Amino acid sequence: MTDKSDLSRAQDYALKLLGYRERSRQEIQVRMERKGFQREVIEKVLRYLESQKYLDDRRFAELWTHNRLKRGYGKGK
Repeated sequence: MTDKSDLSRAQDYALKLLGYRERSRQEIQVRMERKGFQREVIEKVLRYLESQKYLDDRRFAELWTHNRLKRGYGKGK
């Protein structure tokens, strides 16, 4: 069973990461694992973020691609 404070801390950490820039689901998961959060807590947080549209891998991929093209990274690179 997870402690409510663990869930709250994990959620705050994930939102902090997303506050800096858009991130993929996997990136958030890996960062939270490194931080020591339990797998159950991480899954709950990821589901919450997706349900609130804070985390969206499709949007992340589109923004990442757009930013690379804007920097001059084309098909050749």
